[in-house]
Amino acid sequence: MKKLIFLLCSMSFLSGCAQKIDENLSSFSGVTYTDYSNEYKYINTYTINGNTNRPMDDINVCTIQNIRDQDVVLSDNTNSFVGITGNYYNLTSTTKSYKNGRQYIGDNVIVIDGLTDYQNPQSLIPIKNYVRYTLSIRKDDDNISYQFNNITQAQSTTGSIPNNGFNPVGNWDGANPSIILKALTAEAQKINNCLAN
Repeated sequence: MKKLIFLLCSMSFLSGCAQKIDENLSSFSGVTYTDYSNEYKYINTYTINGNTNRPMDDINVCTIQNIRDQDVVLSDNTNSFVGITGNYYNLTSTTKSYKNGRQYIGDNVIVIDGLTDYQNPQSLIPIKNYVRYTLSIRKDDDNISYQFNNITQAQSTTGSIPNNGFNPVGNWDGANPSIILKALTAEAQKINNCLAN
């Protein structure tokens, strides 16, 4: 009987580790994926289409004014320990993730690296997550498209778990893909708001 109870408890614990696909992703169009494993995928690109009659020069200015890439510091406490006397030694490890800062401006396209962030809703205390991306904006007549690719994220601090930096964004709940797509939509909206002025 004890073995059966242990087995059932173990199974229920392990089933809690399984990730489900983020159901909110169905509300976003323009998302492409690359395969990861079975039904799990990584976000490859996210495209938002719109209209504007503003010239490409205005789009370039609004993009450079509103899209930023910057260095960020990522940390963890994996080297912390309790000494022989019982004192806790909190040793923080930090890594600096440097900005790419790339940009290209052509006749009807601008490509620029960007960084945004969001508060991780799955943590008990507020933890900032950073999202890096490359944004390509193309204009064709009055049509404009914002395509985000090279989308990666990193948690600013991971506590006692090693912080392995920026990684691709998965389609499962724990990766917060729909929250990231909302953050990227807000980045495109900043440019739209600038063009509306």
